[in-house]
This record gives sequence, C-alpha cells and structure tokens, in this order.
Amino acid sequence: MPFNSKRLCETPATIEPESEPGASHLPRTSATDQFWGIPELVALVMEFVFPRQNDLYSCSLVSKSISSIALDVLYGRGLDLWDFLPFLGSVEGVDSDDDPHSQFCNPPCQADWDPFYRYAVRAKSITMKNPAAELSKESIADFYLIKPPDLIPFPRLQSLSWQAESIFWMRCMNMCLHRNLTKLIIRAPPIALKGVFDSVASLAPNLRTLKVRFSVEDDVFALQVFHEFVPTLSLLHKLQFLEIPSFFLSAEVISILSSKTPNLSALLASGYRQSIEIDDPLESPKVSSTNCFPCLTQLTLEIGSLWHFPTSHLRAPFLQQLHLQMSFSTTKGALDHCISILVENCAVLSGLSIAFLDPTVPQTTIQGHSPIAAQSLKDILKLPSLRYLELDDLRPPDLDDNDLIGLAPRCSSLLTLNICIHARHPDTGRFPTLAPLVSFAQHCPELVNFGYCMDATKVPSSTSIDPPRFVTLNTLDICDNTRIKDPYRVAAFLIGLVPPDAELLLEPVHCYRKTDGTDLYTQHDPSSNTLLWKMVEKMFVAFESLRNRAADRSEENEEGETSSNTANVPES
Repeated sequence: MPFNSKRLCETPATIEPESEPGASHLPRTSATDQFWGIPELVALVMEFVFPRQNDLYSCSLVSKSISSIALDVLYGRGLDLWDFLPFLGSVEGVDSDDDPHSQFCNPPCQADWDPFYRYAVRAKSITMKNPAAELSKESIADFYLIKPPDLIPFPRLQSLSWQAESIFWMRCMNMCLHRNLTKLIIRAPPIALKGVFDSVASLAPNLRTLKVRFSVEDDVFALQVFHEFVPTLSLLHKLQFLEIPSFFLSAEVISILSSKTPNLSALLASGYRQSIEIDDPLESPKVSSTNCFPCLTQLTLEIGSLWHFPTSHLRAPFLQQLHLQMSFSTTKGALDHCISILVENCAVLSGLSIAFLDPTVPQTTIQGHSPIAAQSLKDILKLPSLRYLELDDLRPPDLDDNDLIGLAPRCSSLLTLNICIHARHPDTGRFPTLAPLVSFAQHCPELVNFGYCMDATKVPSSTSIDPPRFVTLNTLDICDNTRIKDPYRVAAFLIGLVPPDAELLLEPVHCYRKTDGTDLYTQHDPSSNTLLWKMVEKMFVAFESLRNRAADRSEENEEGETSSNTANVPES
C-alpha cells in the first residue's frame, strides 16, 4: 500500500466549546498538535509503524520537520558502515587473491564531508555485515585527510558491532569509538585484537555491554590478548553485560569484576574451548571470600571456572539464569559437586542448562555414557525456583522408564524440560521409551516445552478410556535420529497426549532460551529414521483441524454435564 503523505499531515479540526460571557479566551492546542510537537514521540511511532526503509523514505519526503525525524529513524538503526561511505564518493571492490579490499573510485574532497556528516550524525547503531569488505589503507588515509580535526564521525553512535580479519581494519574501529558508546561487539582473530582493549578503555570508558568473540582458534595470540584484557577491564566500571571467551574467566578476572563492576547483570564466558590454562590446576585459586555480584542475574561459564568463585561459591544472590558447559571428561563426582553448589547457593535460580560439548572432539569418536543419572536430576530439582531445565549430551544418560516416571511428580512446576534429546541409542543397557510421556502429562500441567531421549520403536497400548493429556504443552522436542518403526502408531499415541495446537519439533536446536542466549547447538547426520519422523510431523499438521474439533466437543460436553448437574441440584 503506497504511503499517503497527505493523510500524515492532516490534523483534525479543534472544536472550541462556547465560552461563557466574561470568560478569558486562552489558546488551546489539540492532542494531535501536541503529538507532532514532540519529535522523540514521533520518531518512536515511526520506528514501529514503518519498519521498512521504503516507508521511512516516503516519510522523509513529506515536510521539512517530518523529513528530519524520518531520516533520524532511517539512518539511526542497524545500518552498515558501507551505507554511509558512498556519501563520500563511489566505492568499488578490488578482487585480489592476496589482499581483497574496497576503495574509493576517486579520493573524496573537503566538499564531500558535509553530505556524509549530515547522515553520519544520525547514526545510533552500526553493524559490520561483511567483514571481508575492508577499506584500503589509501582510502582510510583519504578519509582522515578530509575529516575536521577533533570531530567524531558518528557522535550519536550508541551501539557498534565490528568484524575484522586484519590488524589494520581492526584498528580502524577507533573512528567509531567515543565516550557516549554504550554497546560494543567485537569479532576478529586473536592476532587482530592485540592492543585493541587499551583503545576501547580510553576512548569508550562508559560501555554498558561488551562482547568479545574469536573468529578463529589461535591459542598463542589468544593468551596474549587475555593478558592485555585483564588490566583494561578494571577501567570499565559501568559494564552490565559482558561476553568473553571461556578461559578469560580466571580467578583474577572474577575478582576484578566483583570489585570494579557492581552493576554487572550478565556474564557469558563460553564458546572458545581450548586447552588454555590461566590458573594452575594444582593450586586452589586465591579468591577473596568478600567477592560478590549483587546484580548478576545471568551467568554462563565452564565448570572449571566455577571453582574460581569465592569459598562460599556463586555469591550472586539474585542469579536467575545459569548455563554450564562441561567437557566429555567431566566425571559424575564433579557433576554432583557442581549440583550441590547450585542447590546450596542459588535459591532464586529459575533457568538452568548444562551442556556436554567440545568442538575439538569429533562427534563420531565420542564413546561411553553420560554422567547424568536419576539421582542427579533429583538433586537439581531441589532448586526451589527452578522453572526451566535443559541437559544436553550426545552420550546416553543412565536413565530408563522407571526413573523418568519417578521424576515426573518432581517436575510439576517446570515450564521447560529437555533431557539429552540428541543422545545416541546405546547398543546395550537402559534407555527410555515413549511410556514416561503419560506420567509427565499427568503430573506436569504447566509444561510448555518438553523432550527427552527415547526409543520410539515400542508404542505403549492405551488401557485408559480417558488418558491424561498435556494442558499447556506448546512444543514436543524429538530428535529425528530417534529410533522408530511404526510412524502411524507413534503419531496416534502422541496426538492423544498433546493439545490440539501443540507442535512436534524435529531437529531441535538448543539455544538455551532461558539461560544463555548464544547459538550453541548439537549437530548430527540424517538417518533412516528421519523420513519416518517427517511422516509423523505431517500427520500432526494434517489432523490439527480434527484435533481442534475434538477439543471443542469435549469442552461442550463438559459444559453440558456441568449445567445438567446444576439443574438437578434440589432446592434447599
């Protein structure tokens, strides 16, 4: 629908009530006039009503005042640096095997700066979407030659996401750094980050959010970057959200964070699993027992970093979301000790996810059983405020039907429960089937997202006339590698347990929505079971209308029985 600029400018007529004789006539303005007199409010409405760039461009053609507001919205959110550089002149790409880059077709002159700055001053968020498109050194030199001295190119910039592959382009990030910057995301090889954190601490000391991500694995330079990162961290006093590689979270870093960043609410330390040891594993790290994180609500770390916390462990009284990464060498004793720490210190923890992941180990070589057992789950469920629980391990857990049926009553308050969905079926030993689903449907009325590793080759026969049904279940997570023989019987069994609008989610990707928020996931190759589960999924969709009709009819029957029972009640 084309944008109607005339309608946007129209305002309803203000109807003045008749005044009494002798009353003073005061000028009155309508609510519409007051709205257009607040640019911040107009910009907020434009941002949500006109999400497309074409619509905002149409708004910019209405009038001078509306044009300025529309351009602020259009150029203020999520644009790339390359959306601004063409105002200085045409940019062309140079394909080179040794040094692919971009450059100005003609060097910009002083007259080109004003058009560029007219739009650059509006930028509030910039994201580097193509790290390979780096500007040449000559073009960067031309840029600084026409830039007025002591002038910040993007003075209103609040959020910057910078990606680089070379040391030079990483240094060019300094053109966007200033004291008003509150969010910075850096993604680069470790070798390109040498000396970067000194510039960040001096040019952008008021950061609230800092995310450091390595694009490649390089243990030597990663360790050098860590030693440069530690002293500059103490200068960023206003940090509220910090994401760093896992080995960065040493005892010294924890001590600095607890003393220098009192407002830290989220700490994510994962995603770079290498054999780097910052602290001597043979010595207990000397961490002050006074260290405390009074505002920390979200925490992600490897299990080894957990031992670096103070003696009282996890002195974060308001911690609500916790994600733990563990290597495949983690023993059952270490897992149980970790769980005991959580139960003892995390009274308000609502979301917990534990993942056994190690990208350095090929998945085909992973052997053995998971340390996750029934007793481990019982201990975790002692957390009084727990609402979301996800456990992920490719190895089969030490669980069977009886264990899960016994756990079902303890999970009555959970909203999310996922237990090793991608676990491989063992050649011998215990493994759950579809049967525990009935117990969870009976005891867990609040479950919204549910899944566990299973063997679906055996389908339970229904012996009840009115079997229990999940009430609020939204998604049932099942790995499409799960063993299955008869998709029709499995579909009939599952459809009888879940609500009409429930979805069967195959190939579930664990993003740990309630704990971590990063893009961790488990990979697996398709198997012969995939096609059979696709058939089950299609039957879920095909019978959705019938399931809705059956649910409506059952509700009508319940209402009819209630009304008849009310009518048969004798008068007192």
